Amino acid sequence: MKKILLVSVFLFSLMLIAAPIGFAGNPPPPGTDQKFVGPAVVGTITITPGGIFDGISAIFSGHCRGIQFTLGPRDFGGSFDAVTPELLEGETLGYVGEGEGDIIPLDCAPSKGGFATEVRIFNVTHFSKIGNVITAHVVAMSLVPK
Repeated sequence: MKKILLVSVFLFSLMLIAAPIGFAGNPPPPGTDQKFVGPAVVGTITITPGGIFDGISAIFSGHCRGIQFTLGPRDFGGSFDAVTPELLEGETLGYVGEGEGDIIPLDCAPSKGGFATEVRIFNVTHFSKIGNVITAHVVAMSLVPK
C-alpha cells in the first residue's frame, strides 16, 4: 500500500511539472482581440517537398469530437529544409465549415466563431524528419474573437 501511495504522489508531481512545459512554446494569438478555443483538432501532419509553388506539400489526417477527416494536400511556401516544429506552430491548418478545400467538419466548430473559423496549429510534438518526409503530431485550435 505504501508503494502505491508513494508512486501516486511521484506521478502526480511529475504531471504538475510536465503540464506547463508541454505548452511553453505555443504561439500567442495574433491579435489582442483574439483567443484560441476548442474543441481541439488532433492528428498527424505529413510534409513532403514539392508543391505548386516549389514549396512544400502537407497532408493532415486527424479527428475532432470523434469525427475522422483528412485535409490536403495543401501547399506551404518556404523550404523543406527550413521546416521546424516552431515554424509549424501558428500555421493555418484549415477552416471550419462546409465545402471543398482545407475544410474542417462543421461539427468541430467552437461555440463562439462557428462557420469559417480559422483553425491554427497550436502545439507540435513527435516531430520527425527522415529523408524527404516530415511527420509530426499536432493539436490545432480555433482562433476566435475575445
